[in-house]
Amino acid sequence: MDATLTDGYELRRLRERDAEELRALIERNRGELAKWLSWAQEPNGHDTRVYIARVHDGEQDGRRLQRAIVCRASIVGDVGLFVDRGNATAAIGYWLDGEHRGRGGRHVGAVMFAGNLAANG
Repeated sequence: MDATLTDGYELRRLRERDAEELRALIERNRGELAKWLSWAQEPNGHDTRVYIARVHDGEQDGRRLQRAIVCRASIVGDVGLFVDRGNATAAIGYWLDGEHRGRGGRHVGAVMFAGNLAANG
């Protein structure tokens, strides 16, 4: 499931070649991300190649569905659906680059992601 949103935003699958761009984005936003995401609390503790592989593995076994939020060909965050089959629950999580916050991209991304998921399974 890839999707074109509005104002130049789109959702697409994370690719192995995104690792360095994603790492730089995380480093630029680490201070804000660390407030909400435990993995962001350790400097350089987030190996993006391992992360992308884990995303793909989780998608294969149905534990998660995750997409890069892209604006004009640059990754600006990600959004994911995390499934807990044992408790029959799921949660949507997302984060967005500081330069793109307040523009509605996060909300649009989450809504489009959930809507596309519901429509396409």
